[in-house]
Amino acid sequence: MGGGTKMNIPDYKIYKVEDVPELKRFQERMAKEGLKDPWLRNHVWKYQNPLLKGMTAQERIFKMPGTIRGIWIGIAVTCAVIIGDKLTGGHLKHH
Repeated sequence: MGGGTKMNIPDYKIYKVEDVPELKRFQERMAKEGLKDPWLRNHVWKYQNPLLKGMTAQERIFKMPGTIRGIWIGIAVTCAVIIGDKLTGGHLKHH
């Protein structure tokens, strides 16, 4: 057991909410309500991807490779399963 390559895990202190304007604004809005998210730092890496920098949340969803393609494949498979179930009468059988 062991003997594999050692993983290089970055120090958690390199991720700062202050480096990401969107998260900073979110933190300030929560502070106005008297709330604090101690785990907000864990989301900083998502906003520091150089390919996605400067995009809005909606742009990130639609421009990330495979995101929309995966959604459409999932919807198609779900529809196929439902149609197949209706055609075979599987939904009428009791377990």
